[in-house]
Amino acid sequence: MRPSNIKRVATTTFLAAPMVMIGCIESNIGVDVPSWDNPAPRPIDEVVQHDEIKQVTSPKVDVLWMIDNSCSMFEEQEDLSENFPLFMDFFLGSGLDYHVGVTSSDLDGNYNGADGKLVVQSGVKYLDPDIANPIDLFSQMATLGTGGSGTEQGTGAVFKALEVEIDRANEGFWRDDAALHTVIISDEPDLTRAAAENVPTQPEFIGWYGQLKDSPDDRTFSSIVDPNIGGAYRTVTNSIGGIYWSILDQDWPQVLEQLGVQAAGLKREYYLSRLPVVDSIEVYIVDGGATIDFVRGETDPETGLFTGDYEYDPDRNSIVFFEYVPNVLSTINITYTVLASQQSFEE
Repeated sequence: MRPSNIKRVATTTFLAAPMVMIGCIESNIGVDVPSWDNPAPRPIDEVVQHDEIKQVTSPKVDVLWMIDNSCSMFEEQEDLSENFPLFMDFFLGSGLDYHVGVTSSDLDGNYNGADGKLVVQSGVKYLDPDIANPIDLFSQMATLGTGGSGTEQGTGAVFKALEVEIDRANEGFWRDDAALHTVIISDEPDLTRAAAENVPTQPEFIGWYGQLKDSPDDRTFSSIVDPNIGGAYRTVTNSIGGIYWSILDQDWPQVLEQLGVQAAGLKREYYLSRLPVVDSIEVYIVDGGATIDFVRGETDPETGLFTGDYEYDPDRNSIVFFEYVPNVLSTINITYTVLASQQSFEE
């Protein structure tokens, strides 16, 4: 009988214990209960960020123009010469140390500007800041005529100009510490013949040109060509970096301005240091003591026209000016409220 009594006492004790605990909690009315009237956290104070960015440029730049001089290029050479001042506007008086030279697409001839040699006019091999009349001189250099070979070899001419003739006919043009920008102008395909002319194939050319400068920003290869037959040039531009433009487009002022901005190292895009509340962005530029305010672009709901000076790119977290190009050494100021989610993340 003793084993049975022991078991029954143990079971009764086990069941009673929880009942006592629950009764204590429910009857303890003296405990203070915290108030939850305002569960929201304190709002994050607005943080205003001010970014200052200086417009700087490469101190030295070498620009090589490879101009097709075959029988169909008369009008294009004239358009280039006529609009060249728009390109030079970004160099003259800028303080940049520049070299600007011209060669032709003809690797079959043996005359001024052929076979990768720079065109020489009035004893001048390339333009630099010491040339008194650079625009007039370039016009003479660029007007190569239309008597060149019908086998246009643009990349071959560039290779010979910057490799084969660099210490011979073109001595002095190339500088190790200068940025390099090449511009191709042709209405025909690239017919460079690697075996016949001892110049690289297209893949070899891309690899060779890509190692000429350490930084990708210090070397570009731009093409103004016929989009229907200039695919080889476009491939090089896409691989190396640069401006691609259809030679069938008559808007020469626009492309020459873009080339000038690129070659001079001037920028239109500026990155913000933090994520902004877009509507809070304010932009102004201080240039030579003067302050210029700019308006973010938007579409007018009444007219449907897009107006403004710049746009904000959320993917790149940057502002991009539409037409205005800040001058050298001017200061771009961007003020904005920092996005609350970024503040929370940082805290």
